[in-house]
Amino acid sequence: MVSETRAAYRDGVDCLVQGEPEKAVERLEGALCDDSPFEVQLALGKAYLALGDGPKAAECFEAILTGARALGTSVRAYVNLLTAHAAAIQGRRADVGTAGAEVVRLDPRLASAANALRDKVERGERPVFRL
Repeated sequence: MVSETRAAYRDGVDCLVQGEPEKAVERLEGALCDDSPFEVQLALGKAYLALGDGPKAAECFEAILTGARALGTSVRAYVNLLTAHAAAIQGRRADVGTAGAEVVRLDPRLASAANALRDKVERGERPVFRL
């Protein structure tokens, strides 16, 4: 990652952690390029989740899951959990279940988080994303 991209990524993550997702999106979009590490796309997706923008968050997570980069099983499970959250924001119950099942298959340690999200959606509650 080149120094300008690295600085934009750090600034974006800092904004996200400070509770400023709008600024985070601006910074992280500036850090996004063809050879960006997946962490840039991951942080951008989280910023969109914090803004309640499920479709844009889902695009970020899908790009990670379908990208050519090799991901560890736990990372893939975590991105699927975030994908389920993006689906929940959009009211796509079936996709919450599908992504949640993939989370449990990949990393059973995340089962309680996936199940809690599914249960919340089944009760008709809108999930809130928190870092």
